[in-house]
Amino acid sequence: MSFLLIFFLLQLFSNLHLSKSQLQNPQIISNFSVSDSPWTPDKNQILLSPNSTFAAGFLPLPSNLYTFSVWYYAISKKFNLETVVWSANDNSPVNNSASLIITSSGELSLSNPGGRNLWPAKTPPVRSGRDLVLLESGNLTFGDWGSFAHPTNTILPNQIIKGTTLSTRNGKYQFLDTNKLVYKDAADTYWGPVNAFLNLDDQGTISQEGSTIISSDFGDLKTRRLTLDEDGNLRHYSFDTDLGNWTVVWKAVGNLCRIKATCGAYAICSYEPSKTSTSCKCLPGFREMKSSSDDFVCQRKTPIRNSANTSKFMSLDYVSFTASYSGTQHFDFPVSTLSECQVRCLGNQTCEGFQFKYDGSNTCVMLNGTLEDGLWSPESESTDWYFPCWAFDQVFKETNIDDILDPRIKHSYDSRAHFDMVNRMLMTAMWCIQDRAENRPTMGKVAKMLEGTVEIGLPKKPTLYYAEQDEE
Repeated sequence: MSFLLIFFLLQLFSNLHLSKSQLQNPQIISNFSVSDSPWTPDKNQILLSPNSTFAAGFLPLPSNLYTFSVWYYAISKKFNLETVVWSANDNSPVNNSASLIITSSGELSLSNPGGRNLWPAKTPPVRSGRDLVLLESGNLTFGDWGSFAHPTNTILPNQIIKGTTLSTRNGKYQFLDTNKLVYKDAADTYWGPVNAFLNLDDQGTISQEGSTIISSDFGDLKTRRLTLDEDGNLRHYSFDTDLGNWTVVWKAVGNLCRIKATCGAYAICSYEPSKTSTSCKCLPGFREMKSSSDDFVCQRKTPIRNSANTSKFMSLDYVSFTASYSGTQHFDFPVSTLSECQVRCLGNQTCEGFQFKYDGSNTCVMLNGTLEDGLWSPESESTDWYFPCWAFDQVFKETNIDDILDPRIKHSYDSRAHFDMVNRMLMTAMWCIQDRAENRPTMGKVAKMLEGTVEIGLPKKPTLYYAEQDEE
């Protein structure tokens, strides 16, 4: 079986639901015209769609600033859950001195106190009598201009997707060309390209060029949205009125650790499917450092100098670092032995580590630059080394036997009928990989343990897939 060993040089929210107070007893308007100008935050008014599904207006942020946004009004009123679907000035919140006006020449302008127009695209002058109107679809329109043509991070049903770009509020991620997810300035693609997205419908279908994506609740007429969340994942949500919350019915990236910059430099990202969450851990020889941002950042404990006399290598099995435009750089070349790969790395002052492929190709992959997007995953080519640590935690700490079963047999697993047998097999396996040889059972005893003819005690947890060394 082909697998990959990685060596490292060592020297000893969607923040869609905004936390803020709701608009209290706002004045309801059905349109905004030149005679209504200016519209300022202190007017406390909102523009409603015909059936009150959506609202538009100045939305207060916790910082006492405002964005001019569109949100699900009916949901926010009934379930106290505010979900923003579009904002004119997401990245440039304004204070209460800002104003929305329709000029005498028929142009729409969102002005901050300095006079700068923050409206996302210049609206062409419209003839007299045209108003700002919010359609029942959620499209905010002014003459020929519409917010559907200028989305921020969300697509609504029947909105044309092709030709648009979605961006996260934090500025890190984009859904570009409606077929790929990219990180910062489109330098690194971490999902796609796929067939271009065309539109989302009310029944849960995302139409693509030549194909479709079906949601897990396909066929149900529900309130839906397609959103690029702050963590960089593109998700299709439907609203569950019984739960009073949004439910994910499709997502682009299954393993969140495969999203660029989930963890910072020199960190390893682990994904826990049962919790749909990630955890970040610094590489051996590195420590977590405080950061002004929310990013997980690691720094080396001791400066490193490549030297055959002072440097050591530590094997990290089933960990990979993705090549990127600005971070980790891969340089592949054939070698005769593992030792030759090690010598080549030691002779390169920019080498941070190397990979050696035991697949018959004897390929050495030099890792230069900053090591970013470290991934440790149970979906690796070979799970033998990873399995003991992960299985121990899942079974003996959390009793989650389902999580370690091979997907090909999981459907036939019955916890009532098979738990004792599978648990016996796992406990036997854990005893067989104990760190001290004298603690491992003989083959004869292994057979009896599997047969169930001898009692099996609780095993100790095996050594982790890599050993942390105290370098303080």
